[in-house]
Amino acid sequence: MPGRLDLVAIAAALLLVVFLAALLVARQDRLVFFPDRGARADPAQFGLSAEALSPKTSDGLILDGWRIRGGGRAALVYFHGNAGSIGDRLERARILVDELHLDVFLVDYRGYGRSQGSPGESGL
Repeated sequence: MPGRLDLVAIAAALLLVVFLAALLVARQDRLVFFPDRGARADPAQFGLSAEALSPKTSDGLILDGWRIRGGGRAALVYFHGNAGSIGDRLERARILVDELHLDVFLVDYRGYGRSQGSPGESGL
C-alpha cells in the first residue's frame, strides 16, 4: 500500500500534467500558426503590376491581398501556407505570371501580413 508521501507525489505529478495540458490547449494557436506581420516586399520590386485587394470576411474583418495580372489566360488563387505572408511569395508569383501568363490572386490569412484579426482554426 502506498504511503502518504507516495500519494502526494502522485497528486503533484497529476496536477502538473493537467496544468501542462491546459496550457497547451490555451496556447495551441501560437503553436500551430506562424504569422509574419513585419515589413514585406512589394510586387513592383519584382517587376509585377498589382492591384490591391481588400476582401471582407463574414465577421467584418478586412484581409489584405493583391491581384497580379499576367495576361488573363487563366487565374490562380495562391494560398501562401502557414508561415510568412504574401510578400514572401512574390518570386513564385513572378514565375507564374512571366512563364505561364496567369493572373495570380494572393491574400493573407487573418493575422498574417497586413490582414486584420488573429490566426485561428475557426477563422481559417
